[in-house]
Amino acid sequence: VAKDSQEIFHKFLHRVFDGGDRQSCELELRRNQGRALNRGIPLNVCLVASATRDSDGNAIFCQMALIDVTERKRTEAFSRREEAWFRSLIETTQDAFISIDRQGRIVEVNPSAEKIFGCASEHDGYIARYEKTGESHAIGRIRTMTARRKNSELFPVELSVTEIPTGGGAHYAALMREVSDRVKLQEQLIEAQRLAA
Repeated sequence: VAKDSQEIFHKFLHRVFDGGDRQSCELELRRNQGRALNRGIPLNVCLVASATRDSDGNAIFCQMALIDVTERKRTEAFSRREEAWFRSLIETTQDAFISIDRQGRIVEVNPSAEKIFGCASEHDGYIARYEKTGESHAIGRIRTMTARRKNSELFPVELSVTEIPTGGGAHYAALMREVSDRVKLQEQLIEAQRLAA
């Protein structure tokens, strides 16, 4: 048992014997028996205990259960790493990322969105219409549309909106890529073809 886990365990026993209701704590143990492959691998456990007392309230013995929570801890750690990776991706992508709640309110924007728009973008009633009718005009598709910067300049973007189910309902994430250069090239190509004709 690691030194900090020993201290947690001793404090836990004092809480159990000093009174109060059922007590619990989590510890990290190291396997030192069994197959050599498993030795030294952390084992996360949850201890649950309560003391049986005599008529004077003195603890006479302790009932204790030990629950293996190693897999849950691994899953939590994986989820945290996954979220950190996702955060890093959103923060560093060149595309504008905007998170929107069910009421169409902007919850989060990334630095690229602030740079492209000069502020968080305004949006029309796509979310309200989708929530009301279930009819998707933008959600689950890639659309080319016109966006507006803070200084009122209009510019073309590719917009992709996806629905993200959450515990409190659905949220929406929008990715926008400015395509001004691509549109200019297309216009130049069309003009060159027109002149060639």
